[in-house]
Amino acid sequence: MKKHPSDVPALPPVCANIRQRRLALGMEQKELAARLGVHKNTVSSWETGRTRPDVTQLPALCKALGLSPYALLGMAEPQPSRTPGEERLLDRYRALAEPYRAHVDAMVTSLLQAAEAEAAPALVALPFRPMRLAAGADAGLRDITETETLYFRDAPLLRRADGVYKVNGDSMEPTYHDGDLVLVEHIPDGAALHAGEIGAFAVGNESYIKEYRSDGLHSHNGKYPVMRFDDDAAVYLIGRVLGVAGPEQLASPEEVRRWLDGGKGKA
Repeated sequence: MKKHPSDVPALPPVCANIRQRRLALGMEQKELAARLGVHKNTVSSWETGRTRPDVTQLPALCKALGLSPYALLGMAEPQPSRTPGEERLLDRYRALAEPYRAHVDAMVTSLLQAAEAEAAPALVALPFRPMRLAAGADAGLRDITETETLYFRDAPLLRRADGVYKVNGDSMEPTYHDGDLVLVEHIPDGAALHAGEIGAFAVGNESYIKEYRSDGLHSHNGKYPVMRFDDDAAVYLIGRVLGVAGPEQLASPEEVRRWLDGGKGKA
């Protein structure tokens, strides 16, 4: 009965490597056999897996095929545990008296800390406001002073922002979506938001993200009407919306730890 391919045992690595290397060198079985002082059928038996070379034949095989013993046997090449330079440093360290070793240990610790600080990612820390910029009733301005800090991977737009707010609802689709984290640049008192710019606004106890125009605050979703206010309405401009901070820009807890440990998050 014909065997299923899965029933056929795999060729031992040493056998497969002999064949692959011989063919790569353009060498015939009889030529390899002559170099090793064995019969051609012996090489054929190795390559088909019927037999394997004796351990005493491995050095000659490696020489004939130009392979290391590890490569011939299909094993990973061992890596030296220490370089010659590292060995010299270790010998010199061992030659030191104990008090001097303590100085070396302290210096190495200091250098490692400095290296870790240099390798720390560049992050931007921004206050995140729980109030949500919405198309309707919201948590409101009573929460505007409550913040937590979000950490982002550095980018030019993030450096301009003064805070992060979350969009609530679909009034600004397709430009901004529900749940988006928008970057807001606070505008000094007296400065104006230009027509066509997107702003974060507070009206009474409600907050909104809208496009400012001379006739009112516009949504990008056509199903929402223009918001218009009389002169007595308390409309407060929180700031200019710069764009969205994507979830991929949020720093990982490990990145934040390294950044703070490196002193880069300190004032």
